[in-house]
Parts: sequence; C-alpha cells; structure tokens
Amino acid sequence: MACGHYHGAFSHLRGPQRRKNKIPQSRVELCLLFEGCMRHSTLWQLLKEKGIKFPAEIPEIKVNEDFDKEEGPEAENEEKNVKEEKEIKVEEISKNLSLSEVMKYMVTLEPTTQNEILAKLSNCVNSLKGDLEAIERVAKEISEDASDNGVLYFEVGLDPMKFVSDNEDKSVNVSDVIEAVLKGFKEAELYTNAKAGLLLQVEKGKTQLSPNLISLCNKFKEKDIVGIELTCNDQNIYTEIIEDGGSIDNLIFNTEDVAFIEEAHKQKVNCSVQAGEFGHPEMIFQAIEKLKADRIVFGYSVAQDSSLYHDCITNKIHFEVTPSLSILNGSVPTSTFYHPVIQFAEDHVNFSINTGLPVITGGWTVQEYDLVQSWGLNETHLASATFNAARASFAEDQEKKDLMKELRRIYGMEDKVDIEIFINHKCGLPDDPRRKIRVTF
Repeated sequence: MACGHYHGAFSHLRGPQRRKNKIPQSRVELCLLFEGCMRHSTLWQLLKEKGIKFPAEIPEIKVNEDFDKEEGPEAENEEKNVKEEKEIKVEEISKNLSLSEVMKYMVTLEPTTQNEILAKLSNCVNSLKGDLEAIERVAKEISEDASDNGVLYFEVGLDPMKFVSDNEDKSVNVSDVIEAVLKGFKEAELYTNAKAGLLLQVEKGKTQLSPNLISLCNKFKEKDIVGIELTCNDQNIYTEIIEDGGSIDNLIFNTEDVAFIEEAHKQKVNCSVQAGEFGHPEMIFQAIEKLKADRIVFGYSVAQDSSLYHDCITNKIHFEVTPSLSILNGSVPTSTFYHPVIQFAEDHVNFSINTGLPVITGGWTVQEYDLVQSWGLNETHLASATFNAARASFAEDQEKKDLMKELRRIYGMEDKVDIEIFINHKCGLPDDPRRKIRVTF
C-alpha cells in the first residue's frame, strides 16, 4: 500500500471530537506569564469598562514615506496632524471596541519582534493595574484554562510591581497583588483540580529595587509561592559586549544580581533564570555557574557551545521551552529547520514543553503539544517532557511526590513492586539481625 494512500484514508476519518469527558489532567506547565494568560474576552471587557485606550501604544508615524523627509514648519504641522488623527482614531476604536478586534490585535500569527510582543502585553497590564478584583479573576481563569487543557500542575511568573497602584498613596501594594493572585488560584483549585505555584519575578539589573522580594517569598511560602524568577532580555547582549570592549566577564549578571540570588539560595528559595533566548550561550553558563540557577527558562542557544551543552545534559539541567512563542518572537528564526525542542528531545536533554503567553499565541498546552508532534515528536517524548517538568517543579517535596504519583497513575505506571533486600551475610540464620532496606520499583 502506498504511504500517501494510507495516510490519506486516516486524514479522511479525522474529527470531530468524540469525547464525552474533558481532557485528562496529565500535563505540567512551568513557564506561564501572569498577564500573558489573560483571556481575550476578559481583556476586552476590562478595556471597555475602564475606558482604557487600546492599543496602548500608537504605531510609529511615518510621513512622506516616498520622499525625503522635509524640514520646517509645514513638515512639523503635517506630522502633528497625522499624530492627532491617529490618536483620535485610537480613541474611536476604544469606544466601539469589539472582541474580535482585541483578538486580531493581540494574537500574533507571523514572526515579529520581542518589543512588539511586550507592547501588546502592556494592554493586559494596564487593564489590571491597581484592580485586585480583576487580578483575582484572571488568576481563577488561568486555573480554569489550565485544567481545560489537561494541566495538573502549573507555575506562573508574576512581577507584582507591574500591578500596584499608580497613585501616590499606593492603595494597592505588592503584598495586595500577591495575595489576590494566590487567593484566585486557591479558590479555583477546589473545582479545577489544577494546582498552581507562583514565581515572583524580578528583572536582571533591577534586583536592588526589590530587596524585600525574598522575604515575600518566605512570607507567602505556605500559600504556594514556590520561588523567584530572574527575567532577562538578552537581545542586545552582543551590542553590550562590543560596547564593553569585547569583555563578557561580569557583564551579563552584575554584582547586585549575584548577591540577590545568593541570598535567595541561603534562605532556601528556589530560583529560575531566563537565559539564552536570543543571546550568547555564555549567559546560560553564568546563570548556572554564578547564579546556581535551579532551572533555565528558554536556553535555546545552549547547543552553540558543545562543551556547555554536554555538561547540561550530564548534569540534567532543566530547560523550559516555549515552542510557539520561540517562533513568534524570533528567538528561533523560521529558517531554523532543526528546532531546539526537537534537538533536546533527540539528545535526551532535561526539558519541558510550555505555553508562555496564550494571549499572544492564541493557544494553550494542547496546541503546543500538537505543534511539536507535527515537528516530529511522539507521545514518548511528550510523556518524558511531562515527567521532566514534574521533577523540575518547585513544588514542596511531598506535593512533588504526590504529583509524580498521580502522573504515574494517569499514565498507567502505578504498578509498583516492594522488595526487602537483606544486607548482611547471615540471611536466614538464627542470629540474623534482620538488617534490610526496602526498594520500590
């Protein structure tokens, strides 16, 4: 039978969905950004209710595109008029905003720049800033969406400073924001059965502005804050190296960053670090060596350094991969046929498959798994990535054991054999001291 005919028959029989029940909760997500998980419907509703300008940033204005730019009062007036017209247009769009317009603007279908994606995310931040009720609502909806996509455990990154009140009295502070998120997760867990962990984020080079972040981790540890994440935009690392005279030492992570993470480790706070998304593999090396990162977020450039790559495989360094986002933000060019997630799978790297920014990609965990399967991964790779994620999670020890146990049950791996092994040479004799160990397979 010809291969094409064989596959064609199955293509003809595909769909519609024939399940009666929801997808089994058998996945683990480690890389989600809080504002990046907003539902488009929620964003649209909040923008309308609050009368917030949308989009938040007006596109760059170009005047006389077909000619050299003129100078003088007439050119300045023309540019001013165009700017005013665009501002009026944005205000009109905001008043008559439809859900489809929000979705069309937010969902990215073609590769773009990281800055454009960050600009889109600013709309989500603006709609939530200082609004604890909305923040709690989004936390609940994240849990619901995770559950609907078969996620059993997930961790979300949150920079609480983004959402505090802008007014001088700071009526909504960092602690308020954190408590609202944790409350939403905890209440939703009762009916979604999806367990959430919260990572407090701080940007590289700004750790000195958040000295109390570690104490907040300890304060809310019992309420499921599971660690700290150092966020890094390494797009301009090559430019910075050149400006620094070609030196990379002490460039990527400054002394304040190192001291901050060292203090977190001293207080037994888990730490993940974003590194190697766009930039040099040296960033990954420093994140591991200098910061002693428990996990690396992204890390796509690691394979460029064969020695570092080998060490990461040997030492089972965990990499959080976001397949869709890596294409859309340009961190993995479309010209790259052999995507890092496929290389990681084939080289037995310790990695997980994550969604990152559903509000931008337009999909969730199910779509990410479908995507990597279309690239060549199969259920063996996906199951391995899921168990990798569970083992690399920042859940408490007992919670992690329970998570692993539940995953084994779901995947049909719950059968275990307990064997008592005698470790002396008088096994069975009258004076046998019965020293033994118990091993579970």
